[in-house]
Amino acid sequence: MEIIRETIINKSVEDCWEVLGEQYTEIHRWSSAVNHAEGDGKTGLNGASCDIRGCNLEGVGEIAEKLVEFDPTNHQLAYQVIKGMPKMIKSAQNSWKLTPLSDTRTKVYMKAQIAPNGFLASLMAPMMKMKFGKMLAETVEELKYFVERGQPHPRKVKASKKFAAKSPQFSQQTFVWGAILIAAMLLQSCKIADLRTASIDKSSEKREAKAIQLLEEVI
Repeated sequence: MEIIRETIINKSVEDCWEVLGEQYTEIHRWSSAVNHAEGDGKTGLNGASCDIRGCNLEGVGEIAEKLVEFDPTNHQLAYQVIKGMPKMIKSAQNSWKLTPLSDTRTKVYMKAQIAPNGFLASLMAPMMKMKFGKMLAETVEELKYFVERGQPHPRKVKASKKFAAKSPQFSQQTFVWGAILIAAMLLQSCKIADLRTASIDKSSEKREAKAIQLLEEVI
């Protein structure tokens, strides 16, 4: 499937390329679909800031995108997802082209090419196209907003706050309390019935005390 989105940005092509091309690894600053992004530290095509860009994509997770085109002279670039896409997608590539209309107006042309993987994915292609189409339309809109105003779109601000709430500390606390709850349930069940076989020495160390000790060590 092919998805095309276009817009006009009221800024020079150099200003647009600065954000889209020169700041390629900083897409998370303006796109609500990208929670975080960083490069692999290697110089990419024609002096690009990286060869492979890692992104945390909202609703998908961690993906890796390899630059397959980077042309600062003609202001165009393209990248292909090489890792992390759902199994229902065989391949995905995105390309961007900036065309100056005047000293203060630039046309943005974005084309995504997505290939479904398997019979079921082909049946769901229309729905997938609608979902990706909406996301890419928002991405183009957010690029325009960021370049023209120098600040992220309100949608991106909201997405950033939502992502920040999912902190590692919160996840760790959730895990610990979950482990405590499960352990409490297991210990309680041990009091209901003694499932030990006759072959277990009754004089051995109490299992409940050992379980508590191991749980404390894990926490």
